[in-house]
Amino acid sequence: MKNKTKKKMLFLDIWNIEDQEAWFSDMASQGWKLHGIGKVTATFEKDVPKEVKYRCDIFEKKENKDQIEFYHEAGWEFVDSWENIHIFREKNENVDIEEIHTDPVEHADRLSILKSTIKRNAILILICSVLIIMLNISLINRNSLSNYLNDSFVIPLVVIIFYIYIVFLMFNGLFHLSSRIRKLKSGSLLENKGNYRGKILRRKLILSSFLVIFLLLISSVFTNITHSTTDIPNPSIPDQELPILQMEDYKKSSQEYEPIFHEFDDKNRTNYYLENSSILVPKQYELQQNVKVAGVHWEDGVEAYTPNLRSYGYVIRKDWLAKNFMNNLLKEKEDIYYVTFKEEMESPFDELWISKGSHSTQQAFVARLKNTVYYVEYFGMKDIEYIIEQKAEKVIN
Repeated sequence: MKNKTKKKMLFLDIWNIEDQEAWFSDMASQGWKLHGIGKVTATFEKDVPKEVKYRCDIFEKKENKDQIEFYHEAGWEFVDSWENIHIFREKNENVDIEEIHTDPVEHADRLSILKSTIKRNAILILICSVLIIMLNISLINRNSLSNYLNDSFVIPLVVIIFYIYIVFLMFNGLFHLSSRIRKLKSGSLLENKGNYRGKILRRKLILSSFLVIFLLLISSVFTNITHSTTDIPNPSIPDQELPILQMEDYKKSSQEYEPIFHEFDDKNRTNYYLENSSILVPKQYELQQNVKVAGVHWEDGVEAYTPNLRSYGYVIRKDWLAKNFMNNLLKEKEDIYYVTFKEEMESPFDELWISKGSHSTQQAFVARLKNTVYYVEYFGMKDIEYIIEQKAEKVIN
């Protein structure tokens, strides 16, 4: 058995009155008579297809009874109300009846009621939107590196665009009504024809785009949370040359060493190699090596020599983004480790910053070559200059 009623989303804006009337009439011609209207949907009843005029009028609730009775006697059947907009349809489509709006000045006054309501709402929405947009801008500015590496800017950016779109809609409605009011006050009546199909299609595409983006973001967040809470160990270091600095690039050929693994390290946080990607940094590399060198001791001659290397590489989409990323990376490392990076003016890189910790064996550098940024932390007995030299030779050659 076929449904006797169906609901349709209200994709048309409340101020597009001519489009609403055209849509209701078109649905009637397809055999669906408007039964009621809610906040976001309109309900239609199955009926015989017929050509029926629908008209909307705007008046305050205190006028409801008198106006509805007046239009009823004039041949218009009251259907339902939507805010201050009241919907009527002709009771007998075979009889010509007088239009609801015949006086353009009176019609302009009616639209002014709707304009005042929308203006109040637009001001409130504007104030709330500005606050929300400022909050999301602060979130973007606060998560500088995370914006690059984890796409943290995407959700705030989508929120900002959404609220800008809402504000645009409200003020577009005010401009639309203002133009209609000016036309009416000039003595011209409005045409009861609306090209609603294109507007509905555009609205569907826009809302669908926001929905798809929202679902993708939720899926991404859920995936990251799931990954961070699982016990999947980090991938082991592959037996091949990597795109970032590794110990094999600077150790002596005669040296033999073995990775150090701890019994408690069930997630392989000591020796691993990771690759990742994001919108702004499509290639991200991370390596950690902690080894024991056979037959070599620290300078005290007692403890076995166990150098540690943390090496990172970031291929960023544009050079100017890479410069900004590097500045944020330097600031974060200085804030976290309480160290100072000093720029080396002469180097094979476009930019090179070096930090030597309180202990001579704790050293780090940040380098940029075009759109690629490298960050290396080294704990060992070799000079950082030697490590940089090996890195430059690997990258440039």
